[in-house]
Amino acid sequence: MLTIVTPKEIIPEAEAFFVEHGCHIEPHNGYSEITFPEGTARTEILPRMPGGERYRLVLPDGCIAQQTYVRYLEQSMLHYSYKCPSSMPQS
Repeated sequence: MLTIVTPKEIIPEAEAFFVEHGCHIEPHNGYSEITFPEGTARTEILPRMPGGERYRLVLPDGCIAQQTYVRYLEQSMLHYSYKCPSSMPQS
């Protein structure tokens, strides 16, 4: 399983999004650990940015998030969108 540590406690909207899509969030004093469900794919986005890496995270239900890892701070930020295949209306 993939676990990412964020530098701050996760905001409520983000927590609701990730929990809805099968993630487990463990809040700590000043940071959060987010464990993604089995089947989550993590692919590096190239080219690399100076001082860090970016990764595309595809959750098992098709939702996509992005991780930005800042190497010199040893911290990650997560970006997500509510436009997920699982939440799109079926025609």
